Amino acid sequence: MKLAAITQKTTKTSMPFDDDVLNYEFKHALITPALVADIQRLIEASVSAENILAISTHIVSLVTTWDLIDEDGAMFPLDAKRIAHEVPLVFQATLITDMISKMRQGEANAPGA
Repeated sequence: MKLAAITQKTTKTSMPFDDDVLNYEFKHALITPALVADIQRLIEASVSAENILAISTHIVSLVTTWDLIDEDGAMFPLDAKRIAHEVPLVFQATLITDMISKMRQGEANAPGA
């Protein structure tokens, strides 16, 4: 068994947010104890451009596709700098929390996920 094969597996899921739903796919096996600890540290730290960019970078490393749409109707790019500057922090935190929660609940590892 190769670690690279494990870490490339993805889960398709959805997340409610306000009155809408985000459909997305993420690499659940990349969520490690070290990543969870770093995200927790970033969420508890003071808000700074550096910390927001770090959270956005984690999102980009985990999410492979999503149906977040920009003002022109195109998929919002999975670009850490754009996410950090344009996507509300509450949305980013909700997405990160949703991925970790689904991985912990085993939903990400379920057959057919």
